[in-house]
Amino acid sequence: MTVNSIISMKTRQTSPDGESYDIEMMCDAEYSYTPEKSILKYQEPEGSGLGKTETLLEVDDESVTITRSGENNSRMYFKKGEKYIGVYEMPFGMFTIHINSDYVDILREKDSAHILTEYTLELEGVVSSQNRLELDVKRKA
Repeated sequence: MTVNSIISMKTRQTSPDGESYDIEMMCDAEYSYTPEKSILKYQEPEGSGLGKTETLLEVDDESVTITRSGENNSRMYFKKGEKYIGVYEMPFGMFTIHINSDYVDILREKDSAHILTEYTLELEGVVSSQNRLELDVKRKA
């Protein structure tokens, strides 16, 4: 069953020199739950810097996969202790990303979810930032 939901997103990026950048956004989303996996789908909100991009999250009890398609295309995978290598495609070019998942915490329920992941992002093999991504999904009233 799919429910109309609100997603609250908080991200923090910290550069190698220690400078941090925080972003908080909310948007409408579609959320579906099965005991094996939850699916979350939404259009990136204005101000996200991702243009006209649809984001799909597939979440099980141990991992999160984020797939973006549209003006920006990428696939990112988060599972504690694992490294993922992928490609990030933007209007101005394409580059290789490495994601080292340091921490992943997931709570999934029938009409809500909480996801927290902390990871190191490398672009073309060079450490770009330490990141924290927190998502709260709640059924729309």
